[in-house]
Amino acid sequence: MKTVSGIYHDASRVTDAVRALLGESVPAESIGVEIHDEAGRRLRVKVSDEAGVVEGAVQGAWIGAALGGLIMFIAAFAMGAGTEGGFLPVGPFAAAISGALGGGAAGVMLGAIVGMGRWKGMPDLDPEVLANGSVVVSVRSDALADKARRILAESGAEDVRIRAEGDLGS
Repeated sequence: MKTVSGIYHDASRVTDAVRALLGESVPAESIGVEIHDEAGRRLRVKVSDEAGVVEGAVQGAWIGAALGGLIMFIAAFAMGAGTEGGFLPVGPFAAAISGALGGGAAGVMLGAIVGMGRWKGMPDLDPEVLANGSVVVSVRSDALADKARRILAESGAEDVRIRAEGDLGS
């Protein structure tokens, strides 16, 4: 198994790197993020992309329902303005409910897709930790090693390395 790693001193670059890895279909369980402080302590940061899917689906449902309901209400009201009595037989409120249901259903799908690969980012850190320490982002995968090396280098990692399992050096 190969491990590709890069060293960072900027939390926003770490977040960019992890988001880019997730966006390129690198599984979250293959990505490691570890903060190294000046005292030699290490803190692992969990990388999970599933929370983004659920969160995106919920947000998408609410936004889709609101927009769908509003659009259908306005459309039904506008179409009914030219009819006798000013309303369609269905009425703008029934149309709004129908639009909200349809918009919410579509919003779940779109929100889940948008939420894929979302990573909350680095925890709030004292700037001193990154000034005197570092963050190591690593990817364990044989098949994705070249892709991971490219992404880490493009996102500003220092000292990007590929190490095969069992290698003692480098």
